[in-house]
Amino acid sequence: MPAIFLRLYLSKMYNENMKLEVPLRVDFAGGWLDVPRLSRPSSYIVNCAITPFVTKENWPYKKCSGVGGSAAWAILNGKDAVASELGNDVGWQDPAVIQETGLCVWKSGNRPVLEFKSNPSFLRNKMVIYWTGKSIQQKIWLIPLVITTR
Repeated sequence: MPAIFLRLYLSKMYNENMKLEVPLRVDFAGGWLDVPRLSRPSSYIVNCAITPFVTKENWPYKKCSGVGGSAAWAILNGKDAVASELGNDVGWQDPAVIQETGLCVWKSGNRPVLEFKSNPSFLRNKMVIYWTGKSIQQKIWLIPLVITTR
């Protein structure tokens, strides 16, 4: 079997038979600076992949909650999530951090450029996400809260 057909066959097999799971994300700074028309030189986006992971069958988050669901859905369906998000006139940060995972700092611009990455384990059991009950269409977002302990 020629290599290109083999790759397509294996890709199709993987998409149909493997249970794929991906994280979603929260923003800490620089939201919307990943949208090409809003990007700014010398600016940064800070975000973090979060658990629990999602699958096509298990989606514990509210839809339209502002945690990168459309990018995760594109990835779960075998699509190029960066191209999908940019095609919707939104930014690339959701698929970038979902695929990279961790706590990430990205350069603002037309495409993802990772500047720094850290293991976010120091945030474990110190962060909660509060659902306001309003979808992103209503311009009310999830608010990441960092809780410190002494």
